Order: sequence, then structure tokens, then C-alpha cells
Amino acid sequence: MRYTLRTHSTPDSIIIMTQQTTCAATLAPIGKPDPAGRTIDPDCVITVREGALLFALDGTRIGRVTGASVIDGHLVVAGTLDPNRTLPNALPTFDAGYNDRRTFGPVDSDDPGSGTVTYHTMEINAVRTGFDPAWNDQEIMFARDWCLHITGPDDLIPMPDYATADRAATHFNRWWQDYRARRKEQEDVDLPEAPAIVRPWPYDTGHAEALAALRKDDQDGWLS
Repeated sequence: MRYTLRTHSTPDSIIIMTQQTTCAATLAPIGKPDPAGRTIDPDCVITVREGALLFALDGTRIGRVTGASVIDGHLVVAGTLDPNRTLPNALPTFDAGYNDRRTFGPVDSDDPGSGTVTYHTMEINAVRTGFDPAWNDQEIMFARDWCLHITGPDDLIPMPDYATADRAATHFNRWWQDYRARRKEQEDVDLPEAPAIVRPWPYDTGHAEALAALRKDDQDGWLS
């Protein structure tokens, strides 16, 4: 079963992770200023500090952050939960690095950029909960599940874990590039790129049902 990606509202509560050890958190939009005028540049180089931790509402460690990427115009980090830990029932926030490279707009000015900050490099030092996110964006959330997002048709294929999703994305992208090359050579048809990317499942429901349907009928071999 495939889902077509749609705009969704921020859920009233974030589903608590109970079985999986991997997780994701969508932290901020790229290129969109927050109310304080802070913007992550679309060309920003984003890294994760070695040993960066994931913290619960009470400030205790519940896991670690393992990587960061820009997916569908948002900063997304992946992480690993410690044994017997669950995702917080809250929205994620994050600590940026002290040595991030930033440019500042003039403070005492009538210029539209007055007092703004633009990040050109950013290091994720920690992911926290218990504070309101700086950006008011409906995509900001924790996710317990993963999927394959085929851009263009905006198909979502549920995946049981990150590793399976990453493997499926690699297989699809290799097949698509070969298919595009053949169509170009044989019919002079220049097909658009429609790469598959790994992303958190963007809904608070539906993943288990969609994955069960895919397991029963996986003619395309997404799970193999």
C-alpha cells in the first residue's frame, strides 16, 4: 500500500515509541525565519557533535543523536534510543553549536533584515523536549516510524526500520537512473528525476496498517 503525501496538522500528542530503537526528529524548516529572525540558510552545512544526546522532559538522557540531513525542506535528525527508553510525549527542540558561522542583520536600522541571524554552518549539540520550538511549523515532531518517500508522485512506502528504508531507497534510485537512461537513449525522452529518500513517517497514525498491507503484497520487493 502506498500513501500520497499530504499536508497535515501537528498532532495533539506524539506517539510514544515502545519497541523500536531508532527514532527521528524534525527540528526546523530551512530558509524560513522564526519569530526572532533566525534562519537556517538553504546551503547551511549541518553536522552533529560527536556524543550529542537526546534528552527527556525531565532532562535525563534517553538516547543519542546519530546524524542530520535536510529532508523535504526541513532539518531532520536521526537517533538511537537507550534500552527501555521511549520517545517523549512532546515536541523536539535542539541546541546549536557555539561556533556556528552566522551573519547578522543590522540591529539599529529600519532595514527589513534588522536584527536577523542567518546560519551558514550549524552543529547539533543536543535534542531536547520541554520547550516550545523556535519555529511554528507543523512538521516539527518526533517520529517513531520510517518510510520511503518517492518525490514527484509523493508516494510514501512504509518501512519497518531505517536500515530497510535506506536499502530500498538505494535500490530504487539505481533502477530509476537506469530506466531514465534507457528512455533517453531509445525514445529521446528526458524523464524528470524522482529520487527516493528516507524520511520519518509524517503522520501520527496509519504506519502499522500500511506496513501490514505491504508485507502481504510486496510485488515490487520493497522489503527484500
